[in-house]
Amino acid sequence: MCNRHTGSRSPRSKLLVGLALGTVALAVALAGCSQSPYAPQAGVNGNGTTTIRYQPDTSNFPNPGRGFYNEPAPGDWAATAAAGDTLAMRYVHLDSYAAGALPGTFLSSFQSELAGVRGSGVKLILRFAYNRSAGSDAPLTVVLQQIGQLKPVLQQYSDVIAVVQAGFIGQWGEWHDSTNNLLTASNRRQIIGALLGAVPSSRDVDVRAPYWTRDIYPGGVTAETAYSGTAVSRLGQHNDCFLSTSSDEGTYTGSADRAYVQDVSAYTAMGGETCSAPSTSYNDCPSALNALATYHWDYLNAEYYTGTLDKWKSQGCYTEIAKRLGYRYVVNSFTTPGSLSPGGALNMSLNIANDGFGKLYNPRPMQLVLLPTDGSAGTVVTINADARKVLPGPGQTVDIPIDMTLPSTVAAGTYNVYINLPDASANLSSDPAYSIRLADQGMWMQNSGFNYMNARLSVE
Repeated sequence: MCNRHTGSRSPRSKLLVGLALGTVALAVALAGCSQSPYAPQAGVNGNGTTTIRYQPDTSNFPNPGRGFYNEPAPGDWAATAAAGDTLAMRYVHLDSYAAGALPGTFLSSFQSELAGVRGSGVKLILRFAYNRSAGSDAPLTVVLQQIGQLKPVLQQYSDVIAVVQAGFIGQWGEWHDSTNNLLTASNRRQIIGALLGAVPSSRDVDVRAPYWTRDIYPGGVTAETAYSGTAVSRLGQHNDCFLSTSSDEGTYTGSADRAYVQDVSAYTAMGGETCSAPSTSYNDCPSALNALATYHWDYLNAEYYTGTLDKWKSQGCYTEIAKRLGYRYVVNSFTTPGSLSPGGALNMSLNIANDGFGKLYNPRPMQLVLLPTDGSAGTVVTINADARKVLPGPGQTVDIPIDMTLPSTVAAGTYNVYINLPDASANLSSDPAYSIRLADQGMWMQNSGFNYMNARLSVE
């Protein structure tokens, strides 16, 4: 009988870290655990392997760190989750502290707020700003001092941070109209450098427009430097006037800016919001879908600008946008051998596509989970400690090999096979709300956060 894992925490607490599958023979069969009437297709190949093929799930469902975001009242993360979102915008107002150091009471309150995000299923898009409209910012010395004060908090609570927008400078922290001359090349370099040093190396810093970063890192991140934790690999973009005019209200100064964003957004976080603008073909559905794909969008404001969002609803592309923001991983097939000798190599393979506009921009492990059907302790083995390095980029399809050597240490029995993409943080790794759901029918196990491969391994 199939183990459906009705407890959200208990299945993971029983898993053993490392591979412990001692086996003499391995047989593959469909296990009948799918949550829909759908049955995958399995076929035995000429080389003795079995390939299971799946049917895509075309529904719209939430996944960590991607999609539309909203801006609830601080601390009301349940409202975000209730809206079906996994991202919330958090403007952190520093208006009262523009003249000097942040007080301890502020830092303690901010720590408590971030601690309260854990367990909500939500992560934050953070932006620090000295005003939320026309108004002054702070002198460079104050900005750098406060970034230094915030560093321990950002490091400690990195698990609930999706991305940090550069902020601090000008109106809304959007890097325009600075009253303290913060937009000189020297000042920008210092602020970006301080932010990259304060924000954990596992998180990106998104800057408002490409010309602010091109002069510092002209080439931007590449496939060779992506996901390395270096400064250039962590600078993304946020466009807060998306599809408003031919230049997105000055976001792009020319074709070089657009080429730069197209390149770096393939690997770093890309998001923002639409902008108040007259009705224009720039934000019609065909243009919107093309731009979202071209610039690999991961997150987008669900509350502004309503004129553009309503147009997408009336023209019929809003649901597609909601489904495709960020990553959307679809498993085409899973191939596994039919039998093994003790100590032999278990060579599996996943063929997987990314139908989303964007990508996984924060690290997390990719795991193979084997759970005995009798309910005894299972086994988890890490396929890759950083799934970004093996999962397909936007619009790509890849084969992911799962190669391991099998010791002879596990009792005979039957094992259900799962793929797990949990959060990288120990604080959230056992919370299924922070696990990635694959976009295939009959796979998602909501109570455990595992993706069931509709396959069983028989150890004889």
